[in-house]
Amino acid sequence: MVSRLTREKVVAQAAALSDEIGFHELTITKLGRSLGIAPPGVYRHVDDLDDVRRAISRLASREAAMDLSSVCAGLSGVDALAALASGLRGWASDHQGRYGPANGPRSRRHRGAGRY
Repeated sequence: MVSRLTREKVVAQAAALSDEIGFHELTITKLGRSLGIAPPGVYRHVDDLDDVRRAISRLASREAAMDLSSVCAGLSGVDALAALASGLRGWASDHQGRYGPANGPRSRRHRGAGRY
């Protein structure tokens, strides 16, 4: 039996695909193909590509927060900071397509400036 496609499944696949090909390379066509459906079928679950990208950002933020809270549990001070830095580095490495969106958009004033 084929499982029913839901918005959550579409977003999870979009996030995984983003990790594989890059956040800015993600398109509705590529997402549809990776789901095994015609690209127009994606629109039953999301409004548009911006909606998908916002959903990936929210998902990534939740995932990172959960992972980082677990690596810091029971630690304090320098130990907690070291665990947090190591955990974030590991999460970012494992989820390269989601890492940037999880950090939120940079302001226009700073885009391209190379620093925040």
